[in-house]
Amino acid sequence: MKKKHKIFSKKRSRPFSWKSTLVSVGAAFLLSLGMGLLLMRLFVSVDPSSSGVENDDKEVSMAQEKKAETVKVEADVFVIQTGAFSTEEEANGWKDKLVSAGTPALVWNRGEYYYLFIGQAPSKEEAQAIAAGIDKETYVKEWNVTGEMKTDQPEKAKELVRQVENGKIPGSEDAEAVWGEDYDIPQPADELGILAWLHFFEKQLFS
Repeated sequence: MKKKHKIFSKKRSRPFSWKSTLVSVGAAFLLSLGMGLLLMRLFVSVDPSSSGVENDDKEVSMAQEKKAETVKVEADVFVIQTGAFSTEEEANGWKDKLVSAGTPALVWNRGEYYYLFIGQAPSKEEAQAIAAGIDKETYVKEWNVTGEMKTDQPEKAKELVRQVENGKIPGSEDAEAVWGEDYDIPQPADELGILAWLHFFEKQLFS
């Protein structure tokens, strides 16, 4: 009786495939790239310094600029001048002497000179009459103030400017409501009155 021999067949190993390997590597790469881009977009969207926030700030700034309007000032007065100096220090020195002696004075820089004024009037005749009663060398001349200012309360500002142009002193509370407390607004007790207001317009508000 013949012995039966079991025949064991050897498993054939599958040949190595570069194609399948490359496909797997490529798929893994694309997946990791997609996840990276997703995370990047997430961080950028929550960054407070992102372009979206900057655009919002620009829009607010542009809205504020559009809200502000220009108000024109055109006024003529006749000033009583007692000096013109080439330096601010010298002009203020004489101003302090006048104020100490009881004479209201104002230094106004325009161009190369610092003018020292001690009074004003709406007409030349009135200014000359005031100057005649001052025991100092004086000179009467016309003084023109023209310019523009920007404000977010144009109607109120126009009314205050109109008062000054017509020789009326505005209330300080009304002025503060328009320009705020950051400006050195002339007070009703200022003896130079309209001249102080015109100086305020030109030196602090004109653009």
